[in-house]
Amino acid sequence: MCIKGPQKDRDKEEKKMGISGSQQNSEKKPVVLIVGGGYGGVQCAKSLDKTGRFFTVLVDRKSYFLHNVAALRATIEQDFVQKIVVPYDRLLKNGLYIRILLKLNILN
Repeated sequence: MCIKGPQKDRDKEEKKMGISGSQQNSEKKPVVLIVGGGYGGVQCAKSLDKTGRFFTVLVDRKSYFLHNVAALRATIEQDFVQKIVVPYDRLLKNGLYIRILLKLNILN
């Protein structure tokens, strides 16, 4: 993705698009694209990010991961809510998160 113009304009445009993370692959690491931040996508992204060998790009329509199985426990333990919601913008140190909304028109 290439957004041209002054840095201030690029930052605004990236925020509007829902891009967050380190955003720079300055070390030219291999890029891994993960589509979908469900259980598998988040686990894969975290594992790859932890190695530091890859520039990981996570694409999802939401800005957070919700651990649904633990939601019932969070209704009883108030502090537990912070453990079941993982914002994607804090997930990756060696990569970035892109929030994307798609509208598909399927013709019959």
